[in-house]
Amino acid sequence: MRVQVAYVALASWSLAHVRAHPLCLNESSPSKTFQQSLSFCTEVQSTSANSNGSCCDASAEADVKKKYYDIYTLSEACKPLQEQVACGTCNPFSAHLFDDGTGIMMMTTDFCNKLKSSTTLKAYFTKLSSNQLGTQPTGMFMNPKNRKWWYINQRGQIHEVDNSPTASSVKTVLDISGRVTQGGRNGGGQGELGLLGLAFSPDFVNTGFFYVNYVDKSFNTNVSRFKHSHEKGVADPNSETSELAKTTNQPYYHLYIVTGDGGSAFDPQNHAQDLNSRLGKIMRVRISTDAGTNSYTTPPDNPSIKGSVTRNYAYGLRNPWKCTFNRANKSADEIWCGDVGQDHVEKVIKIKAGGNHGWNYYEGTRQVRSPPANFDYVKPVFEYCHSNEDITQCKTKDSSGKTVYKMTGQSVTGGFVYSGTRQNDQYAGQYIYADYQQGRIARLYYDSASGTWKNSVIVQSAGWTITALAEDLDGEIYIMRYGDSAQVYALPDKQTESGGGGSPTPDPTCKSGIKSGSTCCSSTCGTCSGLGCDTRDGGRTNCCTSGIKESNRICTTVGAPCMIPARRVRDLLLNLLDTDEHT
Repeated sequence: MRVQVAYVALASWSLAHVRAHPLCLNESSPSKTFQQSLSFCTEVQSTSANSNGSCCDASAEADVKKKYYDIYTLSEACKPLQEQVACGTCNPFSAHLFDDGTGIMMMTTDFCNKLKSSTTLKAYFTKLSSNQLGTQPTGMFMNPKNRKWWYINQRGQIHEVDNSPTASSVKTVLDISGRVTQGGRNGGGQGELGLLGLAFSPDFVNTGFFYVNYVDKSFNTNVSRFKHSHEKGVADPNSETSELAKTTNQPYYHLYIVTGDGGSAFDPQNHAQDLNSRLGKIMRVRISTDAGTNSYTTPPDNPSIKGSVTRNYAYGLRNPWKCTFNRANKSADEIWCGDVGQDHVEKVIKIKAGGNHGWNYYEGTRQVRSPPANFDYVKPVFEYCHSNEDITQCKTKDSSGKTVYKMTGQSVTGGFVYSGTRQNDQYAGQYIYADYQQGRIARLYYDSASGTWKNSVIVQSAGWTITALAEDLDGEIYIMRYGDSAQVYALPDKQTESGGGGSPTPDPTCKSGIKSGSTCCSSTCGTCSGLGCDTRDGGRTNCCTSGIKESNRICTTVGAPCMIPARRVRDLLLNLLDTDEHT
């Protein structure tokens, strides 16, 4: 197994079976004098474990510690593993550990096993297996009538599960696997095809109507309505209807339909910029509340784009994977999306009504082809790169003002603005999202001092791919694992086995303040500074946080926000095919 030092948050190496002569990366010999000066790289420092010296002096050791260890919030299980990764270049056999010139360090099977065991989150459904749930989840949505989960499988099934960790059975609500494509055009994998999204109608409790988005066997995207029988507890596959354009003056609600650019690298057909194409868009249509009507109209209050009001609500999107409303600001139609990049940049965006979001002229803020004169587009809230390239999009400033690399990843998975109560001391008002490929869970928090959104990693690597996040009716967030061991996991609420961050939950013995170690801090315990201290309004005046140096009130834990009372939240947040009710 090979792991990139610059990118990996959790790793380990072993000297036990290295059969080579000691040699440093710069082809010098390791030094025992250097070894005596070390204080962080314990395995290299130990003369009982290592009799060959060190390739780093104290200064070089401090540098690798700062670059590859201090930037992470790590659990106790992860700390020794990450220490060894950071110290890889100090290893007296480092020339052999990095023997192919790629900067990728060789790892042992023992490391892989330790890494796997240290990056395991706790499953939410403790009695359900992936055989019951399905191995290809693309979303999970809570039934507003009975508060049970509808778990959608890419192959075309919707299963209903009790909202309980002890749920032991599932019920198939709908099976349209015969209509859903089961693979690519040339016999490849399913990729981003199949059953992809679901939204309950605002009047679902009365009508049983819900909407799904799937790719059929002719590779066409379908947005269809089905009817659920509350008495039978299942949906009729024959109740499928496609919405047709038709004028209506009846009460209505809005349906938001999200599409990618249709594929092929760099959108060669220019779908995302073509306002006559349905691809690369968010479309907003008006649907009658009349149960006997299966039609839609173009809302007259849709934004005017280049002088025309159409069903287009926003455009210039490449591959928006999971879009959601901020329920606390739903009246303003605040929509967040993760938009998957081409080959360099991933981005998180807030949709602007009528806005051009840049693709295929820009991948994030990285220009990929020359735009027309006076081209204007909506910049992302946050962007990150596939690797630590020497380009602006990959870098940011740390708390000291020094330029550092952002997190990396290959495929963003959009999430939710947190609006629950269980973890509002940690995440209130923050956007929780993931990277599919890296299994990374992160948060964006608003920095009132700079007026910008900043990123902090919660879980460096879950050890598996993440296709979606889910939100229950109370605003709590869950993580969905894709693949043979598919499962659902609750959002971590403190440092996890996978290195997640965040402050501890309030202590019942410290009801008037915040617990920090053994100290019950008041809400005015001093001014703080450093990363994580100003994650929300008032953060600069509250220093009660995990990892605090109580003597001088300085936040020291990366990713741990200062705690203040969270703002109240309201309204119902809808999902990928989101609805917005008006009467």
